[in-house]
Amino acid sequence: MTTNAETASAQRVSELGAPISDGGEVSGSSASSSVGTSPTRTRMIEAALATIDDVGLYRASSNEIARRAGLTWGVIQRQFGSREALLLAAFESEWEKLIEMAHSPITGDTIEERIRSFHRILRDHYSRSEYYTGIQIVSNLRKDPKTSAAALELIETMTTRSAGFLTGLRERVLPDHPNGPELTSLIFFAIRDFHIGTHVEAAMNLAEVYERRRADRAAEEEVLVAGLVDIARRQSDTPQENR
Repeated sequence: MTTNAETASAQRVSELGAPISDGGEVSGSSASSSVGTSPTRTRMIEAALATIDDVGLYRASSNEIARRAGLTWGVIQRQFGSREALLLAAFESEWEKLIEMAHSPITGDTIEERIRSFHRILRDHYSRSEYYTGIQIVSNLRKDPKTSAAALELIETMTTRSAGFLTGLRERVLPDHPNGPELTSLIFFAIRDFHIGTHVEAAMNLAEVYERRRADRAAEEEVLVAGLVDIARRQSDTPQENR
């Protein structure tokens, strides 16, 4: 479900990325909203994410992004207005994936079923390469002295709101557990950081080394999840759940 706050945030991102009018000025929000979900705009954003994922942000030139999108940079510039706005739109697309993840249903009746449901949700999100591309983008925009104040404000707004959505997701995992909030925070950070570590290892190792490690990582992940389930059971006051 999309909240009014989410809609307002998306509108503000779209306004920063409004197309340039024939006179060279950035168009208003009405123009940006009319193209906000167009297939061409989506193709541009996907090309930006794919280029950054493949060659890194600093080598993802405007011309290379345009080539992968099958367009000219002039067309992309008319759509977004600037490279900054294109990067913001790419980051916003990843932010929306996180919001979708945070609204995923937690299934199961037992502690183990609900933790494993939570684990699958986190694994599917944090094992995506696009998540790390989004980190590259937001890190660069925050450090770049040329980034506009409006863009930085949007990034902070989305980042702060993300924390609230993730808190809501964690609260739904074990709502009746006596140590629910603290326990689900532990589970969240343990699983998230496991996959961040996996991504870092993949980036630093040769492909053949990482392939040999893949089976080990799967076994290690199962040990991690089983250990978290055991901790939750031990801390539960419900005898049935401790069986």
